[in-house]
Amino acid sequence: YFNTWTTCQSIGNPTKTSASIGTLCADARMYGVLPWNAFPGKVCGSNLLSIC
Repeated sequence: YFNTWTTCQSIGNPTKTSASIGTLCADARMYGVLPWNAFPGKVCGSNLLSIC
């Protein structure tokens, strides 16, 4: 089970991940942000951070 809060906590704390925000992506469909038939369905970088 995934939720937005858990993901935002992980990417919002730079000590929890070695990747920079520009290289991080998430599939927004699994959070209910986009419908399952959306393509490509992923959100990356600053767009991902703005959802948080």
